Amino acid sequence: LRLAVNRQQIVDQVYDGRAIVGNDIFSPFDPAYSAHLPQREQDIEAARALLAEAGFPDGLTVEMTAAPIQPTADRQNEVLIQQAAAAGFDIRFNRVDTATYYGPGYGTYPLSLSYWGLLSIFDQAAFTIVNDAPYNATKWQDDAYDALYQQAIRTVDDEERTALIAQMQADATQARRILSAP
Repeated sequence: LRLAVNRQQIVDQVYDGRAIVGNDIFSPFDPAYSAHLPQREQDIEAARALLAEAGFPDGLTVEMTAAPIQPTADRQNEVLIQQAAAAGFDIRFNRVDTATYYGPGYGTYPLSLSYWGLLSIFDQAAFTIVNDAPYNATKWQDDAYDALYQQAIRTVDDEERTALIAQMQADATQARRILSAP
C-alpha cells in the first residue's frame, strides 16, 4: 500500500500545498529527523507485483475504518483510496464517529489511518513500534531497532543520541523497504 501512495498529490490536493511529504518514519518535526534518507515514491507496478506475490493477482478488497479525527481526515482518506485503486486495492471506506473509532476496536481494524500530532521520535516509537508498545497495531518487531532505541533514550550527549536516532530511522526504512520490495 505504501508503494501505491503519491504523497505529493496528497499534499497538493488535501493540504493545498501547505504540508510536507512524509517518508514512513517519524517525525519530520523532531530536530533529530534524518531528512537525508531516500524518499519513498509511488510505484504502482511494484505495488501490483507485491499483491500478486502475496496471492492477490487480481487485487485485494479491504475495509478501512476511519473517523474525522482532524479537519482533513476524510479528504485524505478519499485521495488515498483513489490512489490505491490503481495498484489493485479495493478499499471500502467505513467512516465512523470519533468515539467509535477510538473505542474498544481501536488498533484492531484491518486498515485505518490515524493522527498522532507532533510527537517526538522517542514518543512515537514508544507508543507504536518498540517492544511492549501499547499501540503497535502492525505488530512490527525488530530487536536491533529496540536495542538502538533503548541506547538512544539513555544517551545524554546530543550528537551521539542524534547518530543513534539516525541509525534507528535508517534501520526502520531499510526493514520496511525489504518488506515492500517486489
